[in-house]
Amino acid sequence: MKAWPQDLVLRVRDFFFKGYSLVQAWQEIPKLTITGMLEAVRNRVLSFALEMQQDIGNTDEALAKADPARVDQQVINNFYGGNNFIAGTVRNMGQIGHVDVVTGDISPSQLP
Repeated sequence: MKAWPQDLVLRVRDFFFKGYSLVQAWQEIPKLTITGMLEAVRNRVLSFALEMQQDIGNTDEALAKADPARVDQQVINNFYGGNNFIAGTVRNMGQIGHVDVVTGDISPSQLP
């Protein structure tokens, strides 16, 4: 459970239910979401390592002869491109984000 910053709670406290004020809020991150993210990272790293082993080989001499541009391209393809996978099988899926609230950052008319 991740508690919202108190500045954010104060900023949006009157926008949830008419006649009520929000006092505390939090976000729950399901274990399955964390597991899915960890599996995605593990799978990308493993895929990257296997592709690099196939392209370069698994000896020090082969690594010394490796084309740095090819290695850079593999990193870009495996870690910065493609689909962003979060979780495979989920019952309830939520979006995880981080919000920094700064005084004067947004006017009350821009809030929902």
